[in-house]
Amino acid sequence: MAGSLTDIFAAMQNGVVALGNFKQQLTGSFNNISAQLATKAPSSAVLASSTAFVTTIAGNSSAFTLNGASGITNSTNDILLSQASSSQFGAVKVNATTITASAGIISLTVSPITASTSVDVALNNTGTYFDGPSVAQGSSGTWCATGSVVVQDTAGTAQIQCKLWDGTTIIASGDVTTPAANAVATVTLSGFLAAPAGNLRISSKDVTSVNGKILFNQTGNSRDSTITAIRIA
Repeated sequence: MAGSLTDIFAAMQNGVVALGNFKQQLTGSFNNISAQLATKAPSSAVLASSTAFVTTIAGNSSAFTLNGASGITNSTNDILLSQASSSQFGAVKVNATTITASAGIISLTVSPITASTSVDVALNNTGTYFDGPSVAQGSSGTWCATGSVVVQDTAGTAQIQCKLWDGTTIIASGDVTTPAANAVATVTLSGFLAAPAGNLRISSKDVTSVNGKILFNQTGNSRDSTITAIRIA
């Protein structure tokens, strides 16, 4: 019986010793891991100063380098992608004039302007162009214009010249000969112009006699001499 008790106490003592050894090994392992983390992780001072880390995303705080040329900007707590030109992000730049967007839908907006003469225009000076149909489109943007005029000379065969222009720059021009007195002819012109200096118009000149006319209602539709302009840029 005494031998059995001695064996039991010896076993308990050995267990206590083993437990102490395990504790020392575990403590050593944790210390080793802690030391390795300390050597690998940057200090708070390094985080604050290193350009490799972003410590904050705040408007213009120099937390990161912005690139306005590529459309990357920022405001408080946001990084923004703002397209500055049609070459960025492979996208289309909305200009709120001809290209618009609403609820994420990009649309092409065109608003044609049309005008017709409401009376006949006398071509009573062989050296002067007289204005026919015209539109007041303003001076901004690039415009595509197209139109036609119906012309006549009441005296006989006549050569009549026409031009599409803005009062300064000629966009297109044409020439027609009416075959007889009171015979009519139609001249159609089209083209485009950036930043027009004045109203887009079609003007005509009878180089043969002072009896020429731009007609407004030869067909009975009151649209015989008409111009249409559409902003394209």
